[in-house]
Amino acid sequence: AMAGKARDFDSRLAQYARWKRFFNKLITAGLILLVPMIVVALLVIAFHMEVLKTPLFVLVCILFPLIVIGAVGDTIVGGKAKKLAAGFTPTVLARVMDRLDKYDHEVSVSDDYIRQELGYPFYDRIGERSDYVKGALRGIPLEMGEFSLEKRTSERDEDGNVSYSWDTVFEGLMVVCRHGMELSNDFTITQYMAVLGGLETESVDFNRAFSITTRAQHETFYLLTPHYMETLLRLTAEKGRIFGMRFLSDGTLLLTLRGWDLFEVGDSTNTAELSEKLEREVMELGDLLEALEIPREGENIPMGKRGEDRNDEAG
Repeated sequence: AMAGKARDFDSRLAQYARWKRFFNKLITAGLILLVPMIVVALLVIAFHMEVLKTPLFVLVCILFPLIVIGAVGDTIVGGKAKKLAAGFTPTVLARVMDRLDKYDHEVSVSDDYIRQELGYPFYDRIGERSDYVKGALRGIPLEMGEFSLEKRTSERDEDGNVSYSWDTVFEGLMVVCRHGMELSNDFTITQYMAVLGGLETESVDFNRAFSITTRAQHETFYLLTPHYMETLLRLTAEKGRIFGMRFLSDGTLLLTLRGWDLFEVGDSTNTAELSEKLEREVMELGDLLEALEIPREGENIPMGKRGEDRNDEAG
């Protein structure tokens, strides 16, 4: 029965992959036709070449449906493939995590966490939430989930009618764990926006890469030792400007990784490829959490202090 289920999964995944390639080709064809369309439009406008109006109309009639059908089709197929993968994801997570307590494709971490001040772009509502995971990875107890933030934009037509649309301004993964520090106030270290009047460190490179909002400078500097700032700059060089961290006074750390989508099917066409992709990305997340020196279960070393312990032992 398991083998039959895997075969059915593989054939459906392969079918979605074929449709995805087809819709991507439509988009590519539309974008290629965009070049002659612009050239013809410029000739019509600049030289009043009436004879080219018909070819221009034909190009427009072909180009826009190609791009629209391609984009809509790609989105629908991507959603179906992700939903299909959701049935397979817990098996992989249970294999690569120390333990998996819960996986739910339909929800994310608490909205109260998502709404915390992490320096996001301006937004009006939380958009899609998905792939909630609770368990432990590399000894670190955590919850995590994907989410997006949306901004409402309005457009007024010639008749004065206003139409509204929602644009995604942020997508990412939020990991909820413990920082192990004793704090009197919450503070934020983020790469999503520059904060006017934010806390400055002695490192020019760090100030360029991160913004800090805090009411308790000494608590922030307890974490931001030269060793730890170097770690964050190295991770930025490797991963890009993806980090947003909110340290709550109740001991909770909210780590947001912009653009991370662990549970995308991508180009996977069968269970083996999907399994390998998921495993690789969860392992990459594990490496990142270890590099950030997030405390493990039962460990009394605050975040960012494990490296110092090693230095003390060496001394």
